[in-house]
Amino acid sequence: MQGVSEDYNKAIELNPSNAKCHNWVGLAKAMNGNFPDAIEEYNKTIDFYPSYAQAYNNRGNAKAVLKDYTGAIQDFNKAIQLKPNYSTAYCNRGDVKTSQKDFSGALQDYNKAVELRPTEARNYYNRGNAKNHLSDYTGAIFDHNKAIELKPDYDEAYYNRGLIKIATKDSYGAIQDLNKAIAINPMKADAYYCRARVKFELMDFNAALEDFNSCIVLNPKDASAYCFRGITKVKLGDKEQGRLDLYIAIELGDPYASGILKEMLGK
Repeated sequence: MQGVSEDYNKAIELNPSNAKCHNWVGLAKAMNGNFPDAIEEYNKTIDFYPSYAQAYNNRGNAKAVLKDYTGAIQDFNKAIQLKPNYSTAYCNRGDVKTSQKDFSGALQDYNKAVELRPTEARNYYNRGNAKNHLSDYTGAIFDHNKAIELKPDYDEAYYNRGLIKIATKDSYGAIQDLNKAIAINPMKADAYYCRARVKFELMDFNAALEDFNSCIVLNPKDASAYCFRGITKVKLGDKEQGRLDLYIAIELGDPYASGILKEMLGK
């Protein structure tokens, strides 16, 4: 992307009022994590081309990353005003509303995104997450099913569908979904942790221990994983190693590990 950015910078030197070049430079800066400078480029785009909906959408995304949610929504509103069938802007505005915990508002935006672009897996995935937050578990699973149908390697959709199945006490269905999420993305620590918790609840302590181990390898600062691994080791009769894990969990800030240590081991 660096070479592309340089090409657009040269184009801007030749024609400083080239709005779309400023937009592309902004995208390059955003991809490199430089969101304040990206916003400056989008500002220039909008100065030269005030009816360019994509620039407002892109600026809204950058503001959202910087947690300027009010500014982001204003930009998405403008993008939608300029381009009423802009499904991406509806979806992005829904994401910001989700960040603000306005799940009903987010659901309305995701509904519109699905209506405008019914073959986009992300729209169903996001709508499923909104429904989950609103405790519409049946609707949430329906949307995650659709997202997976459209994108069979959608590891996040399998993972989140697994979480919904945990919430609805479908333990074996949850394990199947978490298995699939891990098969697609074996570096996802949270999937190992959640699968371990389900196996722990099913009293499959050896299998749970393996998953807690994998989680900790991928995320050595996960206090809860150390806490539950410690409990699992105690359940398996390894009190000394269990105690060590609980001490690590306490050092990492787990709020329950100290009480569990006293209750299980009297220390």
